Amino acid sequence: MTRPAKRLATRRSALTGDRQTTASSGTMTPLSFPKIIVNAPAVEAARSGTEPYELVQSINDFVKWCIDEFHYTRDEISQKALQAYCADYYLAEVNNRGHSQFIHNCRASAEFTFRDACAGLTSMGAPHSRILKDMMQWVEANPKEVAAQGAFEPRSPYLGKLDDEFDDLEKLKSMIDYSAQWIFSWPELQIVPDDSYLNAMSQCKAANSKYMDRHLLKIVQKLEFDSTDETRVAIGLALTNLPEPETLVKLGGGFYTEIEGRQQVAFIIETNKGKRKIVLGDSDVRLFEYFDGNAPKLNKYFRPFKVEKILALIQSLKYREPSVGRRIAIVTQQSVADAIEVSKANLAGAAVGLLLVWSRQIIRHQQLRLFPRMPSWTIPRPSLGWFLLKQDS
Repeated sequence: MTRPAKRLATRRSALTGDRQTTASSGTMTPLSFPKIIVNAPAVEAARSGTEPYELVQSINDFVKWCIDEFHYTRDEISQKALQAYCADYYLAEVNNRGHSQFIHNCRASAEFTFRDACAGLTSMGAPHSRILKDMMQWVEANPKEVAAQGAFEPRSPYLGKLDDEFDDLEKLKSMIDYSAQWIFSWPELQIVPDDSYLNAMSQCKAANSKYMDRHLLKIVQKLEFDSTDETRVAIGLALTNLPEPETLVKLGGGFYTEIEGRQQVAFIIETNKGKRKIVLGDSDVRLFEYFDGNAPKLNKYFRPFKVEKILALIQSLKYREPSVGRRIAIVTQQSVADAIEVSKANLAGAAVGLLLVWSRQIIRHQQLRLFPRMPSWTIPRPSLGWFLLKQDS
């Protein structure tokens, strides 16, 4: 049994897809794509017993592609696949920073994420379902404490107790093994060779008749989020405050770190110029140079309960920790608040989104006029950097 490093930020979006029911009967909508596509090498790796997580990851990839890329709703794909996905998300969160983080990161999707994860654990016969049920009962009975849970602190002592019980179960038999055995029993599995995998996924995308409408809607929703989210706006303002402005490429997860003598929450980000560390303080946002350490390149899979051996290996190789360089930009939190206020007042995200949609249709129309045989998927996606125009007054 093996477990890959955590993939929290990249997986959360697939948990926020809409659940749709028919208005008249309240029953689930019919599945738009009932098959579950998995990669043959992943199946063989799991069947041989060497890497059961490869099969679980193949299910995760299928669910994420269907919801994030092909714009199916949660009720339009296999509920078994969705339940296995949510159960593995639960495992990843608890392995990372416990039940407190799991509750915090589920946020608006908590109700159906908890339910789907519990249903998956029950179906696969994993005893972890009892712990999740205890957590769900605690969540229902303690709304004030639930609101206080975060990815860092504070943490409920009761949730810490559940963390310990969860770790004990993992040492006996990992949830991964239960999940892989359950997945093997699914008749809906469509096992495809590695060289046919992308073609099979393209057929899955083509089966969604509502793809384009939902795709355009998600463009607008993403831009609305980017122009009003405190973290995104703060990073954007800090990067544009540099002598030579940079663009955000990737936002990493947050963590506690000591900056200028104080423990603060920071993020490692990647820009078009390299890596940076950004600190979101109470009164300002500070951007620093960031230098990677010389950590040994470990296998991407590891057992959570053998972390001590990994740490010992790092120590034996005289590992040098990543370091922070000089501060290169600073903006006030008031500037961030002002930018968000102006964005909301002027519907900046929706306006830019509609402009992109409109310009994209013009580009596609002109290309098809010149090259009528060009398939639509060859049109490049627009790359967008947003900026704010504010009157002096």
